[in-house]
Amino acid sequence: MSVGVSAFGSAALSRDIRDWPRLAVGAPLWALYATTVGVLGVLYFLAGADSVPQGIIYQSLSLGALGAIVVGVTRYRPERRLAWVLFGAGLVLWTLGDF
Repeated sequence: MSVGVSAFGSAALSRDIRDWPRLAVGAPLWALYATTVGVLGVLYFLAGADSVPQGIIYQSLSLGALGAIVVGVTRYRPERRLAWVLFGAGLVLWTLGDF
């Protein structure tokens, strides 16, 4: 009894792996940001407690969040921008204090 071809066949999988650079370039900005944060989040816990690489990853995540706020405010131009500006300023101070 045949129910069809598996979606995870070796030919389909190898084709998908070859196409990932094209898919990554065409992905929305939020998807690239979320993927980067996910990878850095895993590396943060693998780096070891209180190590220099863990500190660098932590600061990178903080600055990345600030960058996301700046990109969002400049790209989408919300009507009430003051809250985002204050949130970003607080994040800058938090990052500097943590550093």
